[in-house]
Amino acid sequence: MKCMNELKKIGYRLQLKGDHIICTWGGNGQPDPQKVEPLLAEVSIHKEEAIHYLREERAREQDLFLRSFKQALIQLNRRYQPGTLDWTQSHCPVLYQKIEH
Repeated sequence: MKCMNELKKIGYRLQLKGDHIICTWGGNGQPDPQKVEPLLAEVSIHKEEAIHYLREERAREQDLFLRSFKQALIQLNRRYQPGTLDWTQSHCPVLYQKIEH
């Protein structure tokens, strides 16, 4: 959503907690209310769409993390200590299942 991307550019962090959208200011100084208030109003008006957007974003980030983690394990397995993938499978079976899919 455009309004959410604009809020991020300005310096806001957007999180989803249940069915609530949490906007946290993380920029320098104070945000410009004339820019921020219309964007927050738009998020509020389109709350269901915003929630859907944040859920999809979280899923994409998690998928990217798992792919990166799997690549790191493969590199470790090749370069440093054979058996890294086997160790992960035996000690972290839930995580291993996720990276296999």
